[in-house]
Amino acid sequence: MSVVVGWPNALAIDMYSDKLFFGDAKLDYIAMANLDGSNRKIIINHAVSHIFSLAVFEDMLYWSDWENKRIHKAHKFTGANLTTLAELIHRPMGMSHTSVL
Repeated sequence: MSVVVGWPNALAIDMYSDKLFFGDAKLDYIAMANLDGSNRKIIINHAVSHIFSLAVFEDMLYWSDWENKRIHKAHKFTGANLTTLAELIHRPMGMSHTSVL
């Protein structure tokens, strides 16, 4: 299945799994791919309204969402255990692996 990309504005590389994780703010999903862009797979296509930034740390993805003004996390390969970490943050901006520690 081909994954259509509309407006990718959140990118994170996981050097341990050699995967590229990205969010699409136009089509509202989070996906992963091989580092060369092949084998794209949507991980989460719900609970993503306007992803702004994305970080990967160990087995989790962390992302900020401008539309629902929240910071979320979920398992990086399955999207399971989706959790809201913070709410009502005015336009949450950047994420990095050090900001989620």
